[in-house]
Amino acid sequence: MTKMPSYILSPAKLPDYVKGFSSDYRKLNISGLSLRDMGSELNSDFREKKVINREEAKEIVQDQLDILEEQYPDILSEGGNAFALSYVNHLLYTPDDSSAFNITDESIPFYQMVIHGFIDYAAKPVNLNDRQDATYQLLKSLETGSNIYFKWFHADGSVIKETEFNDLISSNYQIWFDEAVDMHHEMNDLLNEVRTEVIVKHEGIEPGVYQTTYSNGTSFIVNYNETDVKVEGQLVEAKGYVVNKGGMANVSQR
Repeated sequence: MTKMPSYILSPAKLPDYVKGFSSDYRKLNISGLSLRDMGSELNSDFREKKVINREEAKEIVQDQLDILEEQYPDILSEGGNAFALSYVNHLLYTPDDSSAFNITDESIPFYQMVIHGFIDYAAKPVNLNDRQDATYQLLKSLETGSNIYFKWFHADGSVIKETEFNDLISSNYQIWFDEAVDMHHEMNDLLNEVRTEVIVKHEGIEPGVYQTTYSNGTSFIVNYNETDVKVEGQLVEAKGYVVNKGGMANVSQR
């Protein structure tokens, strides 16, 4: 498999590229803009005549984000490091788990506790996730307050076999469409009421069982285990969840 070469752009060149792009893009009268990895990657330039370190690169990127934000009020980015958070409205590929290194005891959605209620976000696409378990991913979305996200194309998956796009092998929309619609409706009904709320607490109730509570009093209890559990008298079924709204118990269960 031959992969097309790619090259990292020096931060010194970014202002010219942003200026040229904006000039052309503005003609389309579109208010939304996807920056892809501009909100998550910083690259240095170690050429002897013009060294740019990462801190200088960050300042250059932020200056260009300032310019883009004025022209395009609806900005999406992938990843979302701290230097970009004040400029973006939507984030994709936000982390929803720890590195799982041996030193790790628990995964805590700290990132989500910082941005929830201020920025809409989603983790890795459901169809491209390493864990091809839609139920697990639905529970993880409830635990972290993440939207459901799919990445698709129309053609049969075989067209990209043994190409540099081989990682998208599970992206034919027809394979996932019905399941995606069901997941969207289920998650939209659940997360819509807390979309602008802050996560105020995340608790590990017992192994495989977690509770996330929002500023309006709504909480989600998720059970990743293969067996049912009881949490304060509430039955949470295996691979299921319970929603409590404003202190009212067992309003919704799966």
